[in-house]
Amino acid sequence: EDADNLTLSMYTSFTRDWSFQLPCPGFATLLEPCCVSIKGVVYWLSSGGYEENQNPPYIVSFSIVDCTFEQIELPPGSVSHCQSLLVRHGQLCMAANNHDNQTFRTDVWQFSQGDRSWTYMYWYRGQGPSYRPFLIVHEDEIQIMERHMGVFGVEHINLTHFDIARYKVATADRKTLQWIEYDENVTVRSMFEFSESLFPI
Repeated sequence: EDADNLTLSMYTSFTRDWSFQLPCPGFATLLEPCCVSIKGVVYWLSSGGYEENQNPPYIVSFSIVDCTFEQIELPPGSVSHCQSLLVRHGQLCMAANNHDNQTFRTDVWQFSQGDRSWTYMYWYRGQGPSYRPFLIVHEDEIQIMERHMGVFGVEHINLTHFDIARYKVATADRKTLQWIEYDENVTVRSMFEFSESLFPI
């Protein structure tokens, strides 16, 4: 359908089909494929860009109970970086990469539905040139997927492996849970094209 007439389709286990259709508001037409669900509410990040002529990203929520959409603004200072949605103790959290020429780290905020405000929680730093948080395990533990690269000349960069690691934020302890090596023919570009459909940046 065209961008002005997008609908949300929902699968129901009772009828076992996608017959439920709901028109989407204008702010819910550009959504990343990854989402989180908390107590009957589904949250997505918008796919807004970072250029001057594009809208900054935001969060879209959809309540399965009353079939309503809402738009949630991101915390200040996080709209120009890569974001990921997480869940902690039944509350929505967001992790955003925050970097400059000297440091690279991820900051984590928690959203309060009551007053619709963000609270800064903590920050951490992963290993490797590319890492993505995908699960908060406990109060101060977070699981991360890290991609590691090998550089062979100016124009040839291969992904060597990725691993799943668990971090204790308070003590900076790191434990590798799983390690997977890539075939030598897997390049940065081809891997990013594949992974963006699963782990959008």
